[in-house]
Amino acid sequence: MKAYAELTDKFVQCRTLGHSWETIPYDGGGLSFYRTSRSVVNVLFRCTVCTGQRYETWSKVTGDLVDSRKYVMPTGYNLPKEAKGNRKNMRKESLERGLIYLAEAPPVKARKLEQVS
Repeated sequence: MKAYAELTDKFVQCRTLGHSWETIPYDGGGLSFYRTSRSVVNVLFRCTVCTGQRYETWSKVTGDLVDSRKYVMPTGYNLPKEAKGNRKNMRKESLERGLIYLAEAPPVKARKLEQVS
């Protein structure tokens, strides 16, 4: 599909395997209605592969996710709505691009046939 061809290999990797998040200092962004206080904290994650960012607000008391997550993805990551960006299609794209190391099937050993007398 043309939309997939425009994705970088890193974007295909994240869409296939999921993001590899690391925590980074909160930059004040996101759409949270909560300010960091005694009861809540805003946290920010960045994907080490595609550099996408995920904003969350957590309760310091219960550990619950207080507000919905907000994602800020790099230019070119998002697909048009008509493109089916599901994992099955991304796995296929990964295989076609050779991004996944394939295990070779072990060679089959030939067996000697016993001679019948």
